[in-house]
Amino acid sequence: GGTFALSGYLPLPNDAPIANKGLPVMLCHGTSDNIIDERNAHTAHARLTGAGMKTVNLKIYPGMGHYTALEELNDVRKWLASLF
Repeated sequence: GGTFALSGYLPLPNDAPIANKGLPVMLCHGTSDNIIDERNAHTAHARLTGAGMKTVNLKIYPGMGHYTALEELNDVRKWLASLF
């Protein structure tokens, strides 16, 4: 299995322990998100990889706002399929 986040952020303190370090993670975010800034995705990626998560993928979508796009859904579908 694995987990993914679309246009999200990591609401944990910087020193919070990370469980399940072997769980694959995919983070997706648009550059034009006016609700949750793209920097939050980069911060989450850095924190998760820095905490020892083995597989953390970050995919940035130029021009995409705070919504889901077909390209993003296709990328998530392919990523999920690669896990099984």
